[in-house]
Amino acid sequence: MAKWIWIKNTIGESFFSLFALIKMKKANNKEYEHIQVNKIKYGKHENQHMLVFEPIKDSAKQKFIFFIHGGGWTSNNPTMFKFVGGFFAQMGYMTVSVGYRLAPDYTYPTQIEDVFSGFKKAFDIVDEKYVDKKQAIIIGSSSGAHLGSILAYDQKRQAEYKIESDRISGLVSNAGPLNFKVCQNPIITKLIGDFMGGSKELEHASPMEIIKDYKALSKIPTLCIHGEKDPVIEIENSQTFVDYINNKNKGQIAEVFKAKGSYHSDLCVYLFSKEIEAKKKLVQWLRDRE
Repeated sequence: MAKWIWIKNTIGESFFSLFALIKMKKANNKEYEHIQVNKIKYGKHENQHMLVFEPIKDSAKQKFIFFIHGGGWTSNNPTMFKFVGGFFAQMGYMTVSVGYRLAPDYTYPTQIEDVFSGFKKAFDIVDEKYVDKKQAIIIGSSSGAHLGSILAYDQKRQAEYKIESDRISGLVSNAGPLNFKVCQNPIITKLIGDFMGGSKELEHASPMEIIKDYKALSKIPTLCIHGEKDPVIEIENSQTFVDYINNKNKGQIAEVFKAKGSYHSDLCVYLFSKEIEAKKKLVQWLRDRE
């Protein structure tokens, strides 16, 4: 992205993010009928908790959503994205929205360890409530998409946490930093630096480098949604990640959806709260996998 275009989009990002925050606050005030919300801890730290959104049991779909919020690994929590859980629960998906310890107080690999622990706990919760073994669709926004992609594709960590990979039936990355090597702008490089906390183990932290470490990849349907004007995380993150997965699997396992006119922060809110084309794409993608 040319420097002048990046500056222009950065200005747009600042402007439209204000409207997104207003929309986010309004969406969080919405009341949902027939949806039960419970807070469940999976660790001792206050951030190690999950909000579980449960629709009417008889109407619950066969799969559940595991959502990971964004915030540059340094901010936010499940409560701030309550509207996301409500959105998916209204569709009939039991939804688990996970929190994790934040940088700079906690750095790599803390956030990765937390989402794996939370994911393991989520399966325990789901299996206790339902007889059938529900599969999970992992959905993450921004830094949450980074964590979610590692959750979906890192076979070594899955084995370490005793997670059954065949119970992962899909991954949605919303504006995720999936390839640290193409993250060049000063916004994301600063955030990655804070997340890594001085560690040089980028090959174990960048999803693109992680998947390159395996001779074979799990054939997980993957959708990468990315704003065409995103000045925070370059769209090449999604494109290179998808291209590698498809080339490795010799098939169209993954795809990129370019959200026209979208920046970064606005897409992380509007994808779940406003009738935009990216939201329609997400809903249809989910329905195709029911």
